[in-house]
Amino acid sequence: IKNHDSQVHAAICNLSSQKRLILTGTPVENRLEDLWSLMNFVQPGLLGTLDYFCREFCATILKGTDRNADEQEKLAAKKMTKEIHRRL
Repeated sequence: IKNHDSQVHAAICNLSSQKRLILTGTPVENRLEDLWSLMNFVQPGLLGTLDYFCREFCATILKGTDRNADEQEKLAAKKMTKEIHRRL
């Protein structure tokens, strides 16, 4: 279900259940969008919409972790990473 565009992701998110659980063999996801997909299944809305998550979190973190990032970009990336950790 890590691929938010897959038919499996769409089908599983439409299942009616009282509780949801995910297991992943990847301790750190390959892409931040993968993390969003997993969390959106477990607790929809926790990280916002995918568009919001990509715009606010992914773009900032990727820019700040680039080897050419300046100090302000690095600080912004750390701040967004801490916000993800806080929400999780």
